[in-house]
Amino acid sequence: MELSVLINKHKYKVATCLFLAYICFTFYHLGENSLWYDECFSIDLGNDTIDEIIHYSLFNDTNPPLYLIIVHYWIDAFGNSELSLRAISAISGSLTLSLFFLFSLRFFNWQTAVFVVLFFISSNELYYYSQEGRTYGLILLFCMLSNYVFLSLIQKPNWIYALLLGLFNIAIFYLHTLGAINIVGQIILVPFLAYNKNVPSLKKIDKILLGYKLRFILWYIISWLVFYILFRPWQERFFNIIEEGGKGFWLLKPTFVEYKQVLFDFYNSETLFYLYWTLIISIVSIVVCFKKLREPFFNFKLLLIPFILGPFLFNFNFFAATISPIFLKRYVLFTLLGFILLFSYLLSSLKINFKIKFVLAFSLCILSFTKLKFPREVFWDYKNGVANLKEKISPTTFIYTDNAMLFAYYLDNKGAFKAYEAERYVFLAKYNVFTSGGNDWPNTVDFSEYKEIYYTRSFSNYGDPTKSVEKVLGEKFRKINDSYFPGLFITRYVNNNYRRETLNEVKDKIINSKEWYQQVILKAKERNVSVDSMITLDAIWVINNKK
Repeated sequence: MELSVLINKHKYKVATCLFLAYICFTFYHLGENSLWYDECFSIDLGNDTIDEIIHYSLFNDTNPPLYLIIVHYWIDAFGNSELSLRAISAISGSLTLSLFFLFSLRFFNWQTAVFVVLFFISSNELYYYSQEGRTYGLILLFCMLSNYVFLSLIQKPNWIYALLLGLFNIAIFYLHTLGAINIVGQIILVPFLAYNKNVPSLKKIDKILLGYKLRFILWYIISWLVFYILFRPWQERFFNIIEEGGKGFWLLKPTFVEYKQVLFDFYNSETLFYLYWTLIISIVSIVVCFKKLREPFFNFKLLLIPFILGPFLFNFNFFAATISPIFLKRYVLFTLLGFILLFSYLLSSLKINFKIKFVLAFSLCILSFTKLKFPREVFWDYKNGVANLKEKISPTTFIYTDNAMLFAYYLDNKGAFKAYEAERYVFLAKYNVFTSGGNDWPNTVDFSEYKEIYYTRSFSNYGDPTKSVEKVLGEKFRKINDSYFPGLFITRYVNNNYRRETLNEVKDKIINSKEWYQQVILKAKERNVSVDSMITLDAIWVINNKK
């Protein structure tokens, strides 16, 4: 039996095997790496109530809250560990691969389906974002679902596809506003894909539609009605963001250097980018100029689909970012599926033996694998950084952090992290861990009781670009050393003015503190000793623990 027949006959079994294989691949070491800021932020907001999540998105974010709502229910069911959070993306990425295979098989051809699998599993970016606890894995999945249903609606217009298209597109919008750029690609494709000059004459209607499928047009409009009904709760917020323009985004306008770097990352390296595009241009030249060297199934209209959904939308986002700064690799990640499909379809269109094409695709896959960072690369390591600082905590140690949220997650997950922001600072203060909204804190803190000071930061380049805090600390204390964990820089200082309190000074503190003194009286009664003796014992304990 031919390979093409086997693949088509057992397509769902193949898709299931692909899902299981890729999920094993993505789950390897999934929970071992530290969370980075955005991932921890997802858990932090996911711990809030649904009303609080929606309120935050309405007034503090540029994106709707669907992902955070999903995280809320997910961590309720499976906990807030690194593994739990990232499992959402790992499952989504694995489902995307399976669906991508079925999508390519149905709308293109079996060879394209084989090639997209090879290029998908060797993509470092798809692997990385299938392991990141953010919304982008889900966006990949819903873009694939949307495009699958969109082409199905064109092939066979009916109310089910129209309803699903509206639902999937609104889900993309609520997952991330910029993910909805995928819908722009579908709109552009409509005039090309819905046109059929061989449609039987429909008299006046045929003249009005100029050959476009009437049923498709009607059901496509219905899909937009579904979208609009569900979009209305966010309509006012969306248009407010549009009016604000670039004010709602923290990014700067992208440069051409950044543009090229994202493309290089999409192909795992600069060398592979140029190799792939040399092949793409060569294959296009062959299929255009030499009809004998292209497969009979090749269709220029079909070629538009990956081109629009990939390179076109990628560049559309980049040029839109010159008006409003919205260009980041993760924002255009879904276009990578279009890039992969474009090359896969072109490769399948060459009229040469499939074994030769497979060897070429497999060789490229192996080259890509050599550039794939496995296990995934680590940009932040608060897990080990905080564990290291945890050993230094004592009554005479002062620790400053500019990232109370992530510090609290790894220091006290059940207490400090789950507390609301103001209460979190109180929890952290119990460990002598402090944070501040400005850079003047070295001049306002009384350091007389602290022997060691640890200045830890992740955002000093943004919050303190002139390094004013380091300058003040360097003037006041003796710098011992610097230590670095990815995403976390730690400087240790020693306070030469630190002086251990005398026994009498501590006893005076106990006597002058009403609450402390009352506790000492109670303990004295319980142990059947005099109050003076109990005061002395308490004072000795305090001094001995101030190392």
